This record gives sequence, structure tokens and C-alpha cells, in this order.
Amino acid sequence: MKLMTTSFSKTLSVSLLEKIRKEHWYRHGIYRDNLLFASSQLPGLNAKFFKEEGMPKGLSHLIRLGFQAYLREDEFEQFVKIMLQKIRKEKDYLTKYISKYREDNNNIITLAKKINKKQVTKLNNTQLAKLFTIFYEKSLILQHWLWSMEFLNQAVDIHSRELITQWNPEWNQEQIQDFLVDISYIEKQLPFQKEMEILVHLNKEDLEKQKSKLYKEYSWLNMNTWDGRPFTEKDYEKRIQDIWKRKKKILKGIQKNKQKAASAKKIIQNISHTELKKFLKIVQELIYLKTERMDIFTRSWFLIIPLVDEIAKRIKCDYTEFLQYTFEEISTLLTKKSFLPEKRKQCAMMILEDKIYSFSGNAYTQIEAALTKDYSSISQVQGLAVNKGAIRGKAKILLTDRDLYKLEKGDILISNLTNPNYNPAFEKINAVVTDEGGILCHSAIMAREFHLPCVVGTKIATKVFKDGDLVEVDANKGVVKLLKR
Repeated sequence: MKLMTTSFSKTLSVSLLEKIRKEHWYRHGIYRDNLLFASSQLPGLNAKFFKEEGMPKGLSHLIRLGFQAYLREDEFEQFVKIMLQKIRKEKDYLTKYISKYREDNNNIITLAKKINKKQVTKLNNTQLAKLFTIFYEKSLILQHWLWSMEFLNQAVDIHSRELITQWNPEWNQEQIQDFLVDISYIEKQLPFQKEMEILVHLNKEDLEKQKSKLYKEYSWLNMNTWDGRPFTEKDYEKRIQDIWKRKKKILKGIQKNKQKAASAKKIIQNISHTELKKFLKIVQELIYLKTERMDIFTRSWFLIIPLVDEIAKRIKCDYTEFLQYTFEEISTLLTKKSFLPEKRKQCAMMILEDKIYSFSGNAYTQIEAALTKDYSSISQVQGLAVNKGAIRGKAKILLTDRDLYKLEKGDILISNLTNPNYNPAFEKINAVVTDEGGILCHSAIMAREFHLPCVVGTKIATKVFKDGDLVEVDANKGVVKLLKR
């Protein structure tokens, strides 16, 4: 696969459009990602990079339509099968997977820290371009890990159920699901959990002393991958005040989750099936890694913000505009004075039969039409219940975290996927439903954190339901119904 070019074609050949139309695509993700991050994904998904996971192939079909990502369904299933076979046959596969993933994560953070120490204002444009290129190329290595965990999610769920059935063949699927939920509470805290626990346990005097240190440590939590800006000191002060207002409730939640994590640990320790016990410990590591992988992109970008800001200044654009260029365009703007990138309102990028294409204008509209389906006759979706409970409420469809403003207390959050930027939503909502995900996903983690009914992996909930719909979420059965429109 080649890198993204600076040229986005406005025309789409009939043969290419037919190739898109004949495939069965489904929307696998909706992201806040900007063009810079989105265009960096595709070159990192070929066989060369997936080989690091012991995979025999790369991702051959993917369409990034604006902030949406579409996968060919049969290829998704193929990846799940490959990973499931590896998990079954190679007993140390997941241990190696986690170890290699963390090695690459550590490498990008180490590099970003080195870049952070550079006096970027003293570098010339060529040197800035070289430094940004080094960071970009190191980031490419992480893209296959980012996507493979989506396939691994399902493979791990299938194998967990297989091993549980071997251990206790009398259990039905509901009992197995309850067991998986019970063991999914983990002791290791994510950064936002650590920050919150520190804040609610400090008295006012100690908080004043540590406020500056905490700001430096956690200001990146306002970002998401290569998007957003760190908290300002003023905004972080407001964050502290908001957390303190909910201090009693937060302390109660922390205590409850610690009890559940301790219970999960004890359940696993008491399992007599050796292979299942070992596997569930790995599952707990994967639950943490599932969210940590997004934090790594965010933290590394946060560390190179001084470099990014200096480049934006040199090429005479603001931060928002910077994020709407591809890597190649930024490098060219730095090194060629005569280069003028095209203005694009909407972009489509795709891997089709292992080739990378990029489109804008009328071609984007044609691709969008080819991927559009009618879901108006559907009034119920089925998914995986990852935290029990049943409740009725008003649906709010959040396609990205930019839609958080729509949420009101008691709403049912329906999203394609959630990520750390959605965290404030979980304090308002009464349930969460997603198109994607499994027991390892961010939505499942947060639903357990806030004790909310949660159904994930419905595939089409964001397309079936509309803002204001009265819906029933039955997270005991994994069913979400439309009651009134």
C-alpha cells in the first residue's frame, strides 16, 4: 500500500463504484477523528504491519467516509476466525500479542517524550518535517493493533464461552454471560479512574498543593487521539469543582467497583479449570488494554503538541485547519513554498482490493449513496448484554462525542462506539446501547463503572432509532425495542 497522496479525485469510475456496490458493507465505527488521523490509518493496515501479530494478511477493504468507517462484513468475520484459530491452537498467542502491543505503545511514548524536549522553535522547516515524519511513521505501527482488537474482541468472547462450557457444561448462555460480566471488573485503574480517586480523597489544603502537578499529569484527558486540545488551567479547575460536587457519589462508586474487582479476582482464583483460569486473567488484561490503546495515541499526541503548534505556525494555519490536512500535505507545505492544498468539505478514503484511493466532491456523494440502506421497517435490535438491567427512556443518538450537548439526565445513550471523551455522559444517562463492541469495550467498562444497563454489538442501533424515541433497553436479554416514535 502506498501513503495517502495530496490529490483527492472528484470523479469515481463506473467499475470502482460497482465494486463498492456489490460488496456487503457495514458501518463499524464513527469517530471524531480528523483527516490527519484518518488518513494515517489506511497505510498502516497492510500485511506488513499485521505480520507483527502473526496474521497472514492485512485489511484489504475499508472505507473511511468522513467520520464513518465501513468494513466488508465477510472480511471482518474472516479476521475473527483467524484470530480464534490462533487463540485455540497457540496457547501463548495472547500473551505475546499483549507483550508486543505494549512494546510498541512504550516506543511511541518514549519517542514523543524525546520530541517534547526539543526546542522546536529553533529548528528549520526541513528539520520540523523530519521530526514529524519520524513520529508519523512510528504511529503507523500502532494502527494495525488499533483495528485488530476489534476482531480480537469477538474471538475472545467466543473462546471464553467455549472454555466456560468445558468447565461447567450445565450452564446456559445466560448463566455464561452473567459469569463473564462478574469477572470483567478489573483492579488496575485507567488514568481517568486514578485521577478521580486522587481528587476525591484530597482535602482542600492538599488539593491546592497538588493541583498544578495533577494538571500537568492529566490535562491530556480533554483530548481524543489526534483531536482536541489539553485542558486549560481554568478548565481543569472547573473539572475539579465538578468532581468535588459529586464527591459522595463518586466515593460510593469507587468502593463498589473495588468490591466487584476483588470479587472477580476471587472468582477466577477459585476456578478449577487451569486453562480457563489462565485465559480469564488474560481477558482482564485485554479489558484494560482496550481503552489504554486509545490513551496511547492521545498521550503521544499531547506530548508533541509543541511541535504541532510550531508547524501550524510555520505553514500559517490554525490547529483546526492543521488537522484537516494529510501527513503528506503538511510535509509538502513545510518544504515547498509554492504548494497550495485543495479545500475539501468532505473526504472519502478507502482500501479496495489492497489499493488505497482518496476522493472528494461528487465522488464522495456517490460513495455515500452506495453505502446508504433503509432501516425504517426495523423496530427492535439484538445485541450482547454486558451489564444487566432493564429500563425505558428517551433515546439520544450520539454519532460522535461532539453530540454530548444533546444529552439530558435520564436519557438512553445510543452510539456506534464510545471512547474516553464520552466519560461525562455516563453520569447523566440511564442506559447505553452501541452498534459495536463486546465485553472488552469502553462502553462495557463504563456501564459497569456506573452500574448502567448496557447492550453492545447491535450493529444498527444508531440507524434504527432516532432522537426522542421512547425505547426499552432490556440488558437481561440483550434486546432494545422502539416503544413510541
